[in-house]
Amino acid sequence: MSPQNEESPATLFLRNAGVHSEGRYRLGLDHLAWLIDHCTRLGALRLELLRGLQIALPKSDDGDSVAELKELLTNLIIMQARLADREASLHDALRRLVDDSRLDAVVLDEELLRKAIEQIVDARARVRSVSGGAA
Repeated sequence: MSPQNEESPATLFLRNAGVHSEGRYRLGLDHLAWLIDHCTRLGALRLELLRGLQIALPKSDDGDSVAELKELLTNLIIMQARLADREASLHDALRRLVDDSRLDAVVLDEELLRKAIEQIVDARARVRSVSGGAA
């Protein structure tokens, strides 16, 4: 198979992680749980990045763009911190569901999943390029 005909990692992942049934894409529950966990870990990183940005911003006068950004960051940080607690509970409940085998797959938008998987693959390439490794 020539490089032009190779399937993307996202396409291969979707083919192996789920099935097409009745014109819909069904993602396997274990893969869904992994993706939710991945997003949760990224959310924790995002929260830390937002906190770091908020701390790094200089003191400012009321009404300027920095003060507006600090206020926005404060609200986002509060909301995301509350969500983090609930996401931990979701992770535990989802793991139990996977272990109980009460549900095997979930119908999802395949194109949205494809784009997300492509972003995961692109993130790896970005990290490798910044670190000096080969993509």
